[in-house]
Amino acid sequence: MDIHAAFDLYKQQSWQQAWQMCHDVIAQDPQNSDAWHIGGVCLKNLNNLHLARDYLVTATQLMSHNWETWYNLALVYQDLELWRAGLSACDQGLLVNPQSQQIKICRLINLVKLGESLKWQAEWQQVCLLDTTFGWDLVAQACEQQAWYAQSQQVYDQLIEREPQQALWWNNRASIHYKQNYFQQALHDALQAQQQDPTQGWHNMAASWQAMGQEKMSLACYNQELDINPHNAQAWNNRSVVYHAQGQIHQALSDINNCLSQNPRNAAALNNRGTYYLDTREYKLALPDFRQAATLEPHNKDVAFNTSIALFKTNNWSLAWSYWENRTIPNILVKNIEIYTGSQCLKNRRIAVIHEQGYGDSIQFARYIPWLKKQGAKVWVIMPPELHRVFQGLQGCDHIQETLPTPQQVDYQVAMMSLPSCMSSQWHFSTETTAYFELDADNLLMWRPAKLKTKRPQVGLAWRGNPNHKNNRNRNIDFARLEPLFALPCDFIVLHDSPLTDAEQAVKNRHANVTVLFEPIKDFADTAAVINYCDLVISVDTSVAHLAGALNKPTWCLLPYNSCWRWGHHDKTTTDWYRSMTLYRQSQPGNWLAVVKQVAWDLLVKCQSSGNS
Repeated sequence: MDIHAAFDLYKQQSWQQAWQMCHDVIAQDPQNSDAWHIGGVCLKNLNNLHLARDYLVTATQLMSHNWETWYNLALVYQDLELWRAGLSACDQGLLVNPQSQQIKICRLINLVKLGESLKWQAEWQQVCLLDTTFGWDLVAQACEQQAWYAQSQQVYDQLIEREPQQALWWNNRASIHYKQNYFQQALHDALQAQQQDPTQGWHNMAASWQAMGQEKMSLACYNQELDINPHNAQAWNNRSVVYHAQGQIHQALSDINNCLSQNPRNAAALNNRGTYYLDTREYKLALPDFRQAATLEPHNKDVAFNTSIALFKTNNWSLAWSYWENRTIPNILVKNIEIYTGSQCLKNRRIAVIHEQGYGDSIQFARYIPWLKKQGAKVWVIMPPELHRVFQGLQGCDHIQETLPTPQQVDYQVAMMSLPSCMSSQWHFSTETTAYFELDADNLLMWRPAKLKTKRPQVGLAWRGNPNHKNNRNRNIDFARLEPLFALPCDFIVLHDSPLTDAEQAVKNRHANVTVLFEPIKDFADTAAVINYCDLVISVDTSVAHLAGALNKPTWCLLPYNSCWRWGHHDKTTTDWYRSMTLYRQSQPGNWLAVVKQVAWDLLVKCQSSGNS
């Protein structure tokens, strides 16, 4: 057997044949260092890494003076993610050839993976003084993989300074800027890349415009990218997200299907398609997508959270709560206070229940605080001041404050919306048909209507919610759309605590039976007092609807086509959360006309039943 023939096969990239020939040479001559070396490199290329390591270790023992042998061994250790061993192999190689650029680059990558930032910085300063840029992009990529974005940018800065005509460097630095949320810089670099090479830069420009909310610009860039490369699965995926943000759900589904036709195992795309199916209320299609995505990425919390939404929508409540714990919880939990999971004994213990999302969420989940109290706990409730007075009327609240507790004040803590998960098999909707907030008598007296209540139904109205809510565009109703109601023999009371806009004031001025309260509403205790004097509350999906439901007041809740998870399957007109609530749902996205028409008819029937015509 001729080792030279094996080397020729190696150069022809005939790895299997070359290795077999090396194996045969070694069988005849176990001291043939070249056979061990060439065979080891072939095995690396064949991805037989452990055997490649054994071959190359033997090669270094037979010819320790050969720096290339140490370098190839370091590369195998790198593939095996044995960074410390790789660093040691690099050190041995540099003893033989202190000027080897390849080994220096390999060493830098190992330092990145080991988190040795100070050593990396010192050695990078030496490497970037050399004339060649060989391997610098590999160092930049390693830094990016470890989220060392500043260091990755530092490498690309040097590459661009030396090779400003290289579109790839501009494009890659644009990606680094994007990951640091430097979107303007990302746009600049992506444009530079596109000017150097018309096929480069479009993706990063599109993503940057997308991040800045410039959806039209983003779509234009994705269109260019897909014209150049229609097989770019990531571009199809990203463009689908833009279409989805614009409410163009059918275009979003078309794009995501194009993405998945090219890469059926793309977990992000499967997750996205599942969310689009949720929007079209095709829950039976959404769940398989989430399950497949979870199989591909079992630790993906976003997939698990979306699974919870699909389960809620199909009324699989008990199973959904465990997935619900994968939601993004704001930075509210206190370090060094044990998190309550439902397994700890609460007798004679203090537990902090912490407000985590919207006002309506805390009002809805307040029903579970008495469950903690029944276990013998002293319950501290941590929430914004707007909720303090109304929560003083909740059974089980021992202490209410705005600031987070200290480890000296409480034994456990729990995010408010984690309580159903803590309850496990004891979870229930809470089926009581009475209010679970008791209102303060003095405050009720303060808000007692100045004039005697007429026989006309008194209807509280809320048509908009928190302006910062991400779904406001879908859940709010233009006040003018409610005008058909004002033709009915009812008195309407505005339940918002903020002034009417000019457009809303103009609508109000056209109808004498619409009242804005003279005294401003200060908090939810005031809103609750006003609701108490109403016969009915009509509200979109906002905190007013939850408060009215928690007070057991007849409530008509107006829901968008793709309603919030808490309202369950789209064919339900009632909810187990609030026995006094009726749900009115859009039958088509954005179509409030049919909803208002049905509400007006039902309100007319209510007026007639109360003796008015």
